Amino acid sequence: MLGDRSYMRFRDDYAEHARKAMQAVWAIIGINIAVFLLNIGENGALYLWANEYKFQPYQLVTYMFFHDGFGHIFFNMYGLYLFGSMVAPILGRNRFLILYFISGIGGALLHLAANWGARFPTVGASGALFGVMMAVAMLRPNTEIFLLFIPVPIKVKTLVIVYAVLEILSSGRLDNIAHLAHLGGFVGAYLYLILFCKRDVVWSLKDLFKNIKANQPETFDRHAPADSSKTNAAGEPEIKHVSQKEIDRLLDKISEEGINSLTDFERAELQFFREQMQSRGR
Repeated sequence: MLGDRSYMRFRDDYAEHARKAMQAVWAIIGINIAVFLLNIGENGALYLWANEYKFQPYQLVTYMFFHDGFGHIFFNMYGLYLFGSMVAPILGRNRFLILYFISGIGGALLHLAANWGARFPTVGASGALFGVMMAVAMLRPNTEIFLLFIPVPIKVKTLVIVYAVLEILSSGRLDNIAHLAHLGGFVGAYLYLILFCKRDVVWSLKDLFKNIKANQPETFDRHAPADSSKTNAAGEPEIKHVSQKEIDRLLDKISEEGINSLTDFERAELQFFREQMQSRGR
């Protein structure tokens, strides 16, 4: 039967993998909105001094769920949905949650280190959001997006570079924006992905200093045969890594031309990616 074919099971597995990952994104958004609407007290903010309010370790996490006004939470949650929906299905639910909290905590630690003793508490999911943005830049660097009020598309990796430069230049300014928390989110996400998700990384900061194809639009011939010369000693296709872009291409090819259009190497890629998802526990 059609439903018993391997590629149909793969599509179902991938859909379930992506669904669970997006559940994590929606759960974070829901918790933030609930905290905002219920107007829970300020003890969860990140405090930097020891008078009436003082720093507590749990604030490294709780500050991410507090926001100062509707505009603050709206743009953070809009950004989390926009960028989270791009990267969560690639990482899976568990790795996305780890990325999110490492980014937020990294932002809090850098902000604390530079501003200890400041009189104003810090709130907001911006540090974690900037970490999610960094993840999109590293896993899907050439994805073009439209931002609110900007009429032209911009590549995610370009957006991250611009934001990073602006935050560095603004880090010494006296305003109500935690610029170093944003940079800390970038740093936390970058280190986590490089150390623990290296096989999924397409672009990294070292590519800024090299004239390689990562700085050029990725193109491919949808109908070109896969490289069947990549085989092991037994003559079987040898797969070491399958990118999200390649999986999207294969699924599109199946939809347009049918499962029989896949080469042996492409079938092996699908199977390898399926095993990757299963090993992550979805």
